[in-house]
Amino acid sequence: MAQTKATAKTSSNGASAVETAPDIRGFELPRPQIARATLHAVGISPLICHRWSEKALKMLEDGQTGKAKAQKTARVPEEEAYAAAYVVPGRESWEHGKPGKYCFPAPAFKHAFLYGVSQLDDVKKFPKTKATGWVFVDGDPILKYDEMVLRSDTGRVGQGTSTMVYRPQFNGWSVDLDISFNANTITAEQVVALFDLGGTGGIGEWRPTSPKNKSGDFGRFTIEGITVKRSR
Repeated sequence: MAQTKATAKTSSNGASAVETAPDIRGFELPRPQIARATLHAVGISPLICHRWSEKALKMLEDGQTGKAKAQKTARVPEEEAYAAAYVVPGRESWEHGKPGKYCFPAPAFKHAFLYGVSQLDDVKKFPKTKATGWVFVDGDPILKYDEMVLRSDTGRVGQGTSTMVYRPQFNGWSVDLDISFNANTITAEQVVALFDLGGTGGIGEWRPTSPKNKSGDFGRFTIEGITVKRSR
């Protein structure tokens, strides 16, 4: 049983008052029940990737560390497009387009889940500040797809200068998301519903939830099933 402790406190008028603070050492606090599952997510619109290439990161670093700018060279659209894809670590040498070579960052799916939470009418029951600790995406999922095409689009850099942007697009894509969640705070059915709702906001470039002037209908997905593995 919880006990209380008496503490003395002086009020603004100098009078002494006694306050009691609860002694929580007797409380039984539940440990999280971590469940693991795999969500089967299927794209309902093409997915566009735009990873920063090593070349672009090197140029950014050189600019911030005061190194001399390298002389500009002719751009190679196909090379830039492939470099904008997310590659599974250790598979960089695989042939372009080979199944199993590409993945997508796990945080994008976590953000989609939180977007689903934000769409609920009663946000007090599902606050995003708490929901972020309910579900975790365990690793970048490998992309499965029917077709990989290389896009050429116009974009803007710097002070609005127009430029060409080369990046890959995956058609007929899907992923198996390995997740873990606290079964004491959220059920598997609720996890599926929130990811499914979050899928309307999409992932990747030109998704519905992209920043202003960069949104589109790409990267949307739905959850077609869940396989619950185990709890601890």
